[in-house]
Amino acid sequence: MRSRIVLAVVLGWALVAFAGVYEGHRTCDYCHMFLDHEDFGGRLKTVQGKTLIFDASECMAAFSLSKIDPKEIRALRSVDHAHPGKLLDAKRAWYLRSDARPSPMAVNLSAYASRAEAERARTALGGDVLTWDQVMELIKQRWFKGKVD
Repeated sequence: MRSRIVLAVVLGWALVAFAGVYEGHRTCDYCHMFLDHEDFGGRLKTVQGKTLIFDASECMAAFSLSKIDPKEIRALRSVDHAHPGKLLDAKRAWYLRSDARPSPMAVNLSAYASRAEAERARTALGGDVLTWDQVMELIKQRWFKGKVD
């Protein structure tokens, strides 16, 4: 009986943590880390109207590749690194992958509204400018070793 209670408490805690909130802090819907970087992250809206929140563009890409049917995605938005309160259409944004600008999940992606902004950041920091399709391919290779389509 006691083991059932302990199991119920542990499972309840896990469900709360995986639901996107832990001890009052919002967590990433992919990696479950606390959201504490305003200049990184993203939002995915489903066709049912549910909004999922991510601490890094790489988490949003990984979730899109492995945890949801693409037909269920209504919109993908990345946080504009230059304007943290602004969300960009992830598929139209430009991304800088630079080790000089570490992101929460260490792929080091930051999003920008235009290629020119991303290129300015690349000139200052080094790295590579990527499109969303290139981000998806990078995550596919780096995190999934090419095992997802």
